[in-house]
Amino acid sequence: MWNPSACTASPQGVQWPSLRWYVNGQSIFPGGHMELSSDHRMLTLHNISRNDTGHYQCESRNSAASSISDPVLVKVICRFSADGPDLPVVNPPDPEVRAGAALTLSCFADSNPPAQYRWEVDGKPGPATQHLVIAEVSLDQEGRYTCKASNSITHLCRSANGKIWISGGCGGVMVTVAQALLPLYRWRWGLCQPYTYLRKAARSLPQNSMAQDSEPVL
Repeated sequence: MWNPSACTASPQGVQWPSLRWYVNGQSIFPGGHMELSSDHRMLTLHNISRNDTGHYQCESRNSAASSISDPVLVKVICRFSADGPDLPVVNPPDPEVRAGAALTLSCFADSNPPAQYRWEVDGKPGPATQHLVIAEVSLDQEGRYTCKASNSITHLCRSANGKIWISGGCGGVMVTVAQALLPLYRWRWGLCQPYTYLRKAARSLPQNSMAQDSEPVL
């Protein structure tokens, strides 16, 4: 909406009061796209944008008393591409968490009206919510994620990409005879590197659990 918007005050009193305007509790000073009439009774906003949305009030004051109006909500809904959504911001970005921990990813994009959100994980559709919540992260959930923010009026959509890094480990755990047939691995940043072999794992087992002390077949 590009047309100017005006608010008018009509104070009453024997002595003409001084007038002051507020938006969201902050004083308004003339300048830029905000204009006050010479008697301050009229506030005009030129080239308004969604940033002008807020609660407006007018205060009248003279030597005897002062009075302030009830707040009036001015909600600006614009129908042009500059009203978003802006590029989404995901917090935390590219998180690294341990397997089994909880993880919450939050996505925000400035937009008027408020953006609608949808997630994708490794290209697969995810929940349509602003917050992606994983109660217990598993190793197979490591991968790339995308947050998409869309605006129902402008029909624009913007997205932000990142990656979930998952670390875990099994160094120092007791292995069974069946597990001893495979090397132990240490996981870090999605990479699996040999950590130790059967001979070292077998030393951790009771003697009566060992079939024989031999190198694994890899």
